[in-house]
Amino acid sequence: MNYMEVPVRKKSIRDRIQLLNKGKGHYLDYLRNLAPQALLLSFVFVTGSKLNFCVIDFSNCLQTSLFYVLLLGFLIAAYANITNFLDKGFRGLVTWNRRVKTLIDKKGMKRSKQLFVFYWAIFSRKHVEFIEFTIVTFLYQILLVMVFVVAFNSAALILKKG
Repeated sequence: MNYMEVPVRKKSIRDRIQLLNKGKGHYLDYLRNLAPQALLLSFVFVTGSKLNFCVIDFSNCLQTSLFYVLLLGFLIAAYANITNFLDKGFRGLVTWNRRVKTLIDKKGMKRSKQLFVFYWAIFSRKHVEFIEFTIVTFLYQILLVMVFVVAFNSAALILKKG
């Protein structure tokens, strides 16, 4: 072996899984931020329960405005939480994604085809990351449904007592 050649140690599967390494803290932060989202969404349900969206009525302007402000706050919180988790927890994959997206944009593909090409690129080049990303995507959807269920139940309890 030449002294200029440095052996490159191939990463094990455990080393490549972000949730078991650098992404642990970011995942826990993501889970901690779900409670405020559930609280915001329950307030959205409570304020929206008395609104009639089929009729334009300016006499109830305050409650309608509060509903939309809280809804916007929930949507921003949900978006910020997932993008913060993905950007920090999957920094290498996000960087790689940007490079792939730049190459796809240069080819002038339609948006509908870009997503397929992106997933195919991850699947064909980064198998472990593809599986982890798929699991995280499903986990995100399940947790978002749980936030909706908790918020709905909380709003129902508030409305029942009030």
